[in-house]
Amino acid sequence: MDSVAIYDCFCPPVYLNGRLVTTDQKPVESLPASKVTDVQPEFLRQDLKPGGLTQVGLLLEAGCVLVALLLAYFGLYDHAQPLNKVFDKGLAAMIGWSAVGFAAISLCAIVFLVIPWKPFREFRNFVLRELVPLFAPLSMIQVALISASAGIGEEMLFRWSLQGGLQHLWPGIHGMIAAWIIASVAFGLVHAVTPMYALIAPVIGSVLGLILIFSGSVIPA
Repeated sequence: MDSVAIYDCFCPPVYLNGRLVTTDQKPVESLPASKVTDVQPEFLRQDLKPGGLTQVGLLLEAGCVLVALLLAYFGLYDHAQPLNKVFDKGLAAMIGWSAVGFAAISLCAIVFLVIPWKPFREFRNFVLRELVPLFAPLSMIQVALISASAGIGEEMLFRWSLQGGLQHLWPGIHGMIAAWIIASVAFGLVHAVTPMYALIAPVIGSVLGLILIFSGSVIPA
């Protein structure tokens, strides 16, 4: 692999508001016209204001909670930890398993950032081109609200209701593995923004599912 390819892998072009900001650490004004693009990212075409984006995110995650509660009404939930007992595992254990989960997800992120594989590079460019400009106008409070709601809504739906519920319906090691796989794949399909993300998301979902299995609690996940 030549030095240019290595550089492109670790320092991909950065876009802001649909405009190329940097390539080789040079401001866009100093680049030739051929190096500059005014292509508007797909997400930005929807013209969502920061407040509107926050509302959409919170509504989507509230929808996950409602779906999880609806499934729980029909008996599809983790019977080993009903909602009134999800905090019964102890604070120290939950903090410990949360640290394990954070370390595992961080390791996955580092792998995706470091491996010089073209699909990974394209996904990194997608994040810089589409997602960074989308969330850049948000305040720290808005980002924290969306992140917290995602942690609550998605884990209730995919881990507590789907994985835990299927594991209750299918007792035994084979049922546990099947529930883990189904929940991880479903998590990936819902997050299939790009083909590569459709592959990355199940990996993240499987890590969170393993945290649920070994900790016995949905809170660290």
